Amino acid sequence: LCCPSCEADLHAQDCKNPEHYAHRVWKCRFCCSQAVYFCFGSLHMCKTCHDDGQLSLRRKGLGPKQKEKAVCPGEGKCPLGLKKGQSKHKNGITKDCEEVLRCLRCSDPK
Repeated sequence: LCCPSCEADLHAQDCKNPEHYAHRVWKCRFCCSQAVYFCFGSLHMCKTCHDDGQLSLRRKGLGPKQKEKAVCPGEGKCPLGLKKGQSKHKNGITKDCEEVLRCLRCSDPK
């Protein structure tokens, strides 16, 4: 079942229900991996980007060394898949590189 704020196609539209915020699955800001860390109140990172010393780089306003040029491979090749109308994920240091992949509450079959 989907909540009223969500579309049936969860990849087409992110959940807008504020009560579901803690159940959102985020993309790493720097690469095409699922985020497992949330730092500085706004930065979602995968284990690799986090463990590679990204925190100190972020404080200096820089992106991850090996991930600076982590360009999304695009449709049909990106391990995360893409939303409708999206040709690639944006990866980098800016806030617009943050992206919700899905809502676990909305995709729960219960």
